[in-house]
Amino acid sequence: MSASSSSSIVSAITSPTAVAAAVLAGTVVGVVNHKLNHKPSTLPPGPPPDSWLFGNTIPTAFAYRKFEEWTKEYGPIYSLRQGLQTIIVIGRYECAVDVMEREGAALVDRPLSIAAGETLSGGMRVVLTPAGERFKKMRKALHAHLSPTVVQSYGPVLMSNARTHIFDILDEPDIHQEHAKRYSASVVMALAYGKAAGKHDDPDVQAVNRCLVRLGVNLRPGLWQVDVYPWLRYVPGYLDELKEGHREELALFKKHLKVVKDQMDRGDSVPESFAKYLVERQATLQLSDDETAYLAGALFGA
Repeated sequence: MSASSSSSIVSAITSPTAVAAAVLAGTVVGVVNHKLNHKPSTLPPGPPPDSWLFGNTIPTAFAYRKFEEWTKEYGPIYSLRQGLQTIIVIGRYECAVDVMEREGAALVDRPLSIAAGETLSGGMRVVLTPAGERFKKMRKALHAHLSPTVVQSYGPVLMSNARTHIFDILDEPDIHQEHAKRYSASVVMALAYGKAAGKHDDPDVQAVNRCLVRLGVNLRPGLWQVDVYPWLRYVPGYLDELKEGHREELALFKKHLKVVKDQMDRGDSVPESFAKYLVERQATLQLSDDETAYLAGALFGA
């Protein structure tokens, strides 16, 4: 390397711009490192991070076992970190009730769920909808139909399906798990749409169970890193599986809701159901067609 080249490199490195950039980069790294590794004294204790950058690792399968292990070691309330997010875990029912009674106002909202909430559910599944106008009107509609007085009227539906469930097990004990799935799906169909479900291999029963399984799987902590690193939503193809799931379940909810609406339009005798209640009051509740369909399907995640 010639002397002139070496001189040029040294000049570039020692230029005010280069020095300022190096100082800025060092400052940013230092601040991030301090933020990630310094736990405020106000936080409850918790497990040390597995990585200074990514924080604690949560198993994507059987995560509840790890949570129970941490609860026994660090107490019923502990903290952990994923990326830049600090997570407070309440591992005992009594503590959860106490916190909710004392800090109800601070718990009105729920954590951002990009995967299961915004993408899979289109922001319309009430259990994952953030606080706001949409949540208020959906909660109002749901609460009116799930009040203690109304819930008591569900007894005959539950008893009828429980009786069928027992007979199914007696007839075909080898597939008792499939019968259990049919029972849960048939209760959902009856309460949501006033519709009787068929056997365990009925297409409607299978569609309901796919919806239930899909939601449960995608709610597992740590499965979708987009909930920790939101910029991942912009990676092409990353969320395609969830988008396809959203299209499938929205079509399912709208199909069953349309059946109820068509029966009402024809003047047929329509069994009491949550869908019928919503159709009758959709304008008053100011719900869009998609919101109404998703709200009727809210019982799928109950």
